[in-house]
Amino acid sequence: MGPSTPLIAGGVAQNLYDNFLNTQRGNPNKLCFGTRPLVQVVKEEKVVKGVTKTWEFLQLGPYQWITYKEALQRINNFGSGLVNLGLKKGENVALYSETRAEWHIAALGCFSQGFVVLTVYANLGIDPIVHAFNEGEITTVATNASLIPGLFAVLDRTPLIKCVVYTDKVEEEWKVKFAEKNVRLVSFEELEEMGQKQYNEPSPADSREDVAVIMYTSGSTGTPKGVMLSHRNVLSTTTSAFQVLDIRDNEVHLSYLPLAHILAFVIDNALLSKSAALGFGNPRSLSTSAVRNCLGDLEELRPTLFVGVPSVHDKIKQGIEAKLKAAGGLSRWIFHKAYETKKVALRAGQDTPFWDTIVFNKFKSALGGRVRFVVSGGAPLSAACCEFLSVCFGVPILQGYGLTETCGGSCVHELNTIDLDARSAGAPLPCCELRLVDVPEMNYLASQNPPQGEIWIRGNSVSLGYFKNPEKTKEEWTGEWFKTGDIGRLNADGTFSIVDRKKNLVKPPHGEYIAPERLETIYRNCPYVDHIMVYACSSYDELIAFVSPNRKALHDYAVANKLEEDIGHLCDNPQVQKLLVDELSKVWKKANLRSIERLHYVQLTPEEWTPENGWLTAAMKLKRNDIHATHADTIKQIYQKLQDRN
Repeated sequence: MGPSTPLIAGGVAQNLYDNFLNTQRGNPNKLCFGTRPLVQVVKEEKVVKGVTKTWEFLQLGPYQWITYKEALQRINNFGSGLVNLGLKKGENVALYSETRAEWHIAALGCFSQGFVVLTVYANLGIDPIVHAFNEGEITTVATNASLIPGLFAVLDRTPLIKCVVYTDKVEEEWKVKFAEKNVRLVSFEELEEMGQKQYNEPSPADSREDVAVIMYTSGSTGTPKGVMLSHRNVLSTTTSAFQVLDIRDNEVHLSYLPLAHILAFVIDNALLSKSAALGFGNPRSLSTSAVRNCLGDLEELRPTLFVGVPSVHDKIKQGIEAKLKAAGGLSRWIFHKAYETKKVALRAGQDTPFWDTIVFNKFKSALGGRVRFVVSGGAPLSAACCEFLSVCFGVPILQGYGLTETCGGSCVHELNTIDLDARSAGAPLPCCELRLVDVPEMNYLASQNPPQGEIWIRGNSVSLGYFKNPEKTKEEWTGEWFKTGDIGRLNADGTFSIVDRKKNLVKPPHGEYIAPERLETIYRNCPYVDHIMVYACSSYDELIAFVSPNRKALHDYAVANKLEEDIGHLCDNPQVQKLLVDELSKVWKKANLRSIERLHYVQLTPEEWTPENGWLTAAMKLKRNDIHATHADTIKQIYQKLQDRN
């Protein structure tokens, strides 16, 4: 079940460096990388219940650009500098950095000399970083100054590290501390200058089959695994994207997602292959309301496409809904009238120029006004969010499907497809094939109409396996086929829908399987929810959930109902807990879920869920097993309450 044409192998380039070189040769003077300088940090104070609190906002300047020719010069100098540090072709270099132009310069610099890039998230946590650095035998790390303290914290456990290359400015005290550990601190500028003065000609990978990247997953269920991606893997995926997406030579892209995540890495490399202009941003500065005395990244850059993960899209939806709730009754009536009219028109393939002018163009202008389509990946996008964004922005919302092990891209919607309900993840890309394998214990069979089963994937985009982990590779692969653990359905139009999850399934006493991840995607549509973890177990029929509430929505409710506004008090308030159960029940009813999928209890948590406090991975996914273990006593108490009620 895949492409009828031969599998795409990645164009004419032998490696990712040659791919960039080819782009530069044809477009030396086009804008390549853009960065906004920090003007100042604006501090604002507000007295909350007698306590003065300070908020910090960024004030940023306009984008400053370098051309493809200038970028190539920096890339070559960086790679040459690494050779001067003593690195040998084939060695691993770690990129432990936030998303910025220097991330790509460092990565392509590594590729220019045949080094392998080992990626770790900037917020991965100490133990996983130690594991990745030691397993990868890392001697050299490229990072940014803000991460220097965290990097210093792992030096005693990563004895092979000898050199750290950093962006921005590092205080002298850190240079002294690193020197005491016999670790050399070198700035990006110093390394590039070193490479220029004693220049080493590029010597990129000799074969497409050579490993380009070892990408460490964020480890939602345990120790992170290093996924080995070859140059062929990446190039075949990016080349396939051109055939499905209307990627043009004049694209402008806002790069803000973590480049250690396969979605951002592949999208950026695909756009660089088409000589796009990449402007770099930050989740803290995307919108104009989040910065001071300047436009947000979206309105400043005015990108031609927008890429996000469901958590980003959910926050956009919640932000619009919050503004509508605060607007007058007439404004809300006009919006809902426009919304319903446009929804019907979109399903019929028609435009609504009147309502666009009156209502929707201002939403599109918040994305800069030039966005032609929106891409969502990393996790399933809910039907409610997909419909909402499609109507408000008036552009295609393209869902895709893939994993790090399949280089991110296995399926994606075509631009001319309208799927307001997010019912499918699109058709297979030309670089891979999909098959459905029976899962009889869950009653999913490829012989059914429509065919259903576990998705297996093979092709030029499928990873070489897990780094130094042959046992796990053998477990997850059968021959050429990677076993995803996802349950798919083949639709009549050739697209695939992700309908269930073989992993993380739970069978309570009633005997029916529960897929918490699918339910979380649906329940996230509740306006009072920021994050949610659905819990099911084999001992009890009832489902419960842990919820990190939307603070704005909860604060507004507290004010309207004259409740104590402190988040801790609100989370403990029985009235608020009942509110969440009732609101989530509305979502349950609207989504036509089964009775066994209804939530019976909600545990609210006052702390925001972050990778640092153990709720989320670096990829912003739930650390499900850790949460279960950490909150085992609370879970036990909740079920005791439910039993006492009965």
